[in-house]
Amino acid sequence: MRSFVKQAVLSVLALSLFSSAAQARTVKGCETGAHASCSHKDLHGQNLHGVDLRYSVLDHINLRRANLEGANLSYSDLSKADLWGANLKGARLTGAKLSQANIGCADLTHANLRHAHIEHLSAAGANFAHADFTASVGAPLSTAGAIFTGAIGATRLTGGLEGNGGNGGNGGVGGLGGNGGAGGTGVSSVCANGGNGGNGGNG
Repeated sequence: MRSFVKQAVLSVLALSLFSSAAQARTVKGCETGAHASCSHKDLHGQNLHGVDLRYSVLDHINLRRANLEGANLSYSDLSKADLWGANLKGARLTGAKLSQANIGCADLTHANLRHAHIEHLSAAGANFAHADFTASVGAPLSTAGAIFTGAIGATRLTGGLEGNGGNGGNGGVGGLGGNGGAGGTGVSSVCANGGNGGNGGNG
């Protein structure tokens, strides 16, 4: 009986170690995993689906167009990070520091931004549909064309427009797409043109 229990414990430990090893990997010089230190790294366009980067130092990192769907970035320092056009669907950003970061045109549908620091955040054209801003700190610098449909706790960020999709991108693509209608969900010109480069990392 004692031998069986010992074997069971060893099996559980082995599975735990295997799971941790599978989640932690090095991507372009950034060793992912909780408490990672990837300041200024260039992970532009990388597939980081479901990655665990809790409590990590990620300031000035370049994550433009990266796939971070379902990622855990809770309590990480993402100040001045470039997340333009990134996929952050369902990402956990609880308590994350996003001060002066660029998340323009990023998809944060159902993202958890509870207690996040969003002072001077550039969020033009971002999709915050059904995101949770409960107890978030500060306010974005820009939310032009951003979508807040069904977002929780976003009234103070949108002036009460959280069901209407913000300004809706009035210029269309290259200014030729018509008005898009007040509160529409058309692609704003800033998204069509690829943004302004943001504050990405230097590698």
